[in-house]
Amino acid sequence: MRIIRHFSEHEIIENSILTIGNFDGVHIGHQELIREVCSLAKEHNTSSVLITFEPHPASVLSYQKNFRIVSLRNKILALKKLGINILYLQHFTRDFAKISAQEFIENILIKYFNPKHIIIGYDFVFGNNREGNGQLLQQYAESYNIGFTRFYPVKIGDQNVSSSLIRKLLAEGRIKEASCLLGYEYYITGFALNKGNISDKFKLPVAEMYLYNILCPKLGMYKATVEINNNLYEALVNIKMSREDKATGCLEICILNCKYELHNRRIQVKLLEKVDDGR
Repeated sequence: MRIIRHFSEHEIIENSILTIGNFDGVHIGHQELIREVCSLAKEHNTSSVLITFEPHPASVLSYQKNFRIVSLRNKILALKKLGINILYLQHFTRDFAKISAQEFIENILIKYFNPKHIIIGYDFVFGNNREGNGQLLQQYAESYNIGFTRFYPVKIGDQNVSSSLIRKLLAEGRIKEASCLLGYEYYITGFALNKGNISDKFKLPVAEMYLYNILCPKLGMYKATVEINNNLYEALVNIKMSREDKATGCLEICILNCKYELHNRRIQVKLLEKVDDGR
């Protein structure tokens, strides 16, 4: 997968199959839409392109902190696994947010991507004051003879699958339900810190991982697995708030029968279910 962060006149893409959105969590609704993008690109022998915004617009416009479901790194890995050919990371600033919907369509989508077909989610909005929506984008697509598909939400029961709902479930400690909507076991990756700390909760040495720029699930104890060097270990994880930064979550990780030194090692922690509300 090719990743583009800045465009020039020499990087114009021809006849792409294009989608746009935040895709936080890359949940089952996102996955269905992206598979359609990739399938259509293969059918037309052209590139599948996904445009997303970095940082997340809500963190810029609403100053929301630590609310993302997955890190940018994990989102990129998920999009690559789904088969996207080109990922464009549009740097999102307050100045960029002032661009009109018309400018965004004409000076970015049409100018650089020459889409043959555009596929968007049902609730996608864009442009200054969120003035652009699916209806406006469809009108432009028709005027440029571009195919257009508006994906409607995937439902589980009577609920629309959405990133907002998944955030709510994680904040309530409902990990299994969140994983069901994500389409994979909810996980967090990062660098473990192991300074010989003894946990007040476990009374044992623990590794710590800080949740910078991502959502902190409900505080308390969880059953988990930890992947280290492609090996899985059972673990207990206590989620608490950082002593240094009360807005940042911290995982205290007690791994059973682990032979590795964890300090400064990248690990993956999968939360399986909540055990109690201990701090």
